Amino acid sequence: MTYPLADQLCGAVGRQAEAASAIEEQLRLVLEACAHRWPGVIVPEEAFVQHVAAHLPHDQPMDVGLEGMKLEDLYLALACGRGDQSALAAFEKSFADDLRVAHVRMGAKAPGLDDYLQTLRRKLFVEDPPRICSYGGVGALRSWLRVAAVRTLLDMTRSKASSEVATPEDGFDRVPAAQDDPELAYLKVNYRHAFKEAFEEAARALSPEARNVLRAHFVHGLNIDEIAAAHGVHRATAARRLAKAREDLLRDTRRILLARLSLSRDELASVMRLIESKLHVSVERLLQTRGQGEDL
Repeated sequence: MTYPLADQLCGAVGRQAEAASAIEEQLRLVLEACAHRWPGVIVPEEAFVQHVAAHLPHDQPMDVGLEGMKLEDLYLALACGRGDQSALAAFEKSFADDLRVAHVRMGAKAPGLDDYLQTLRRKLFVEDPPRICSYGGVGALRSWLRVAAVRTLLDMTRSKASSEVATPEDGFDRVPAAQDDPELAYLKVNYRHAFKEAFEEAARALSPEARNVLRAHFVHGLNIDEIAAAHGVHRATAARRLAKAREDLLRDTRRILLARLSLSRDELASVMRLIESKLHVSVERLLQTRGQGEDL
């Protein structure tokens, strides 16, 4: 007996099927569910299986990985990215209210509703490639869209207030005046470049997961609940990941400075207080562009 969908999936991920018949049945059931949930939305089977393969977890058996994915949502997202008009209509019917709610919650700082919706739809459906295609089926599409909406609102708000955006050096230059803290002023003048290099090296050494969670919090302004929704994890897990990423970044920065500079214990403590106080600006400068492994 042949299993065309399972064979295609296995070929796309470069793995042998652990249970080809079960995988074939899973995929067939998903396609039937998609046809029922999204009537009139058409994605070729081959294209859908290839898309599933691109997002399938590689650290689990394939049937287990498939069970953990929101495949009906993934199907709609792919159809929208392909420009299927029925899919775009289904998207509007299902999620338009969520996008408007995000705008209302932004409050007085929010850009105009029409401008925001136009900008978000352009990002999701028009950009090359459409951002909607980066949704990987981890967590519900509704949660993913809520995070995308918040990020778009924040980006538009920052753009509107561009004159207030920190310059590349702000993370280490914004220190108290010399008369307020002469020790910090001295350290800044003499070791500013060393501080920046150590911080950047520590940031580059972080895992992609750690960089992404720092980017989500410090660059995009997401809270723990929003980070959890974006990554499909419990809020306690998201909180632990954020805390660990922050601790690892500061610990490695301190380690690098110790190895390269002859600083006293008190001087090093002052430096680390300075770096920690400017962590938000410094992380934003380093991670403001999306890196490998970020979905949104």
